[in-house]
Amino acid sequence: NGEGTFNLFKAPWKHNPFEYQYDMSSFDAVNIQGTLISDYNNKALGAFNGNDCVGVAQFQDNYAILRIRSNSTAADEIKFRYYDYDQKKEYAVIPFISSTPTKVTFKANDSYGTPSSPLILAYIKGDVNMDGMVNIQDVSKLVNVILGKDKNFLSGNADVDDNATINIADVSSLVTLILHK
Repeated sequence: NGEGTFNLFKAPWKHNPFEYQYDMSSFDAVNIQGTLISDYNNKALGAFNGNDCVGVAQFQDNYAILRIRSNSTAADEIKFRYYDYDQKKEYAVIPFISSTPTKVTFKANDSYGTPSSPLILAYIKGDVNMDGMVNIQDVSKLVNVILGKDKNFLSGNADVDDNATINIADVSSLVTLILHK
């Protein structure tokens, strides 16, 4: 019936797995605002080295299987993005191990997580600069996004008030979020 599976060709990012010589794997679960995603229909998960998509997930049951690729045996930090087709939003999701933000660095033939204990990739509301924390740097980044001075952002992270528009109301929501932490 297709539940729990994902059409690789529906990913919103350009990715050609045949361009790479090495790979590693990651078994992941996505957490959006404190809720583990259990229905991956109309969702996508990608791994990125800079702005290059180096892996697109295939979903199985309640986790994602990501084959992350590179042309060197050890490479830069891998970042993750989650796309929700229903909301038409892309989010940066931060890897966590035992409730602690962690960095995932490419290493050929390595692995993160297991099907029974997946790496948690969490969206942190208000984390506009995608560093795993919500603080005054996110306010500064959001103001620059609104002023058109910063084009390097993801809509899901910048739309703090979830109204599908990025504007000064998001700054107000972000400041309120920071003050009430």
